Amino acid sequence: MLGFKTEGRTTHIAAGSGARVEVLGGVSYQSWAKQELDPPMFIVDSTSQASFTFGLYHTDLAFTTIVEETRGGVSARLLGKDLSPYHLPLYRSGAGKK
Repeated sequence: MLGFKTEGRTTHIAAGSGARVEVLGGVSYQSWAKQELDPPMFIVDSTSQASFTFGLYHTDLAFTTIVEETRGGVSARLLGKDLSPYHLPLYRSGAGKK
C-alpha cells in the first residue's frame, strides 16, 4: 500500500492467516478525546510478514504500542516511547530472527 490516513484509536492493520503486508507511508491522527481504547496500531501474527513506515500525529493521547508481533508463541512490542515522536522509520516483521 502506498500511503493511507487513519483517525482514531483502533488497530489500523492486523496481519494474520499468512498475510503479506507492506505499507510505505501514511499518517495516523491518533488523538481523539474520550477514547479509552489503546490497542496496538499494527498486529502481526506468526504466520504473516509485514513492513511498515508510517507517520504518527498526536497531541495528547498517543498509541502506547505501535507494533505487536507474535513469533513462536512469544509476543514482542514496539512501543511509541521508543520512537521519535512522529515517525515509524521502517519496521520489518521477523527482522533478525530465524
